[in-house]
Amino acid sequence: MGSTIHLAPFLLTNLLLDPLRAAAPARIVNVGTRIDTAMDFHDLNWERRPYRLMQAYGQSKLGNLHFTFELARRLAGSGVTANCCFPGVFRSKLGGTDGAQGWFWRAVDRLVGWALPTPEQAARRVLYLATDPAMAGVTGGYYSDRKPISAPAQAQDPAANQRLWEISAGLTRLA
Repeated sequence: MGSTIHLAPFLLTNLLLDPLRAAAPARIVNVGTRIDTAMDFHDLNWERRPYRLMQAYGQSKLGNLHFTFELARRLAGSGVTANCCFPGVFRSKLGGTDGAQGWFWRAVDRLVGWALPTPEQAARRVLYLATDPAMAGVTGGYYSDRKPISAPAQAQDPAANQRLWEISAGLTRLA
């Protein structure tokens, strides 16, 4: 899994864990997606199947869910919380260069882009988890629009969460 969408937050968070623990209470918020996908542990780098941007994006965001749930487990009792947020679909350029999928997303943007939330509006959903007093001490959840949502079944599997953690630690040389 060479995706910076997953590995960058994994590495940065791990490098900041000691200062976060020292500053507790502290909050970690990762960003996920509702794209329906599963982690293919046998082909994390898309070497055995055709690369598709949106599927790879979904897999990397699913990695953020695996990471969040394992992180929450590892931080239990430390005063540092870890949650994940789906900010919703909003105006962006995501998928705009991915062949036929890019054409589709550009057409969607032209037809209904005006009705989509702005990036600022989507960011407020993330900020809720980071700053709202109601979320103090809440950890290990997946949220959208300030409400808990269910994560894909694979992300709820502690063994899969730990497996991806170990792979990610190896790829980032934290292991």
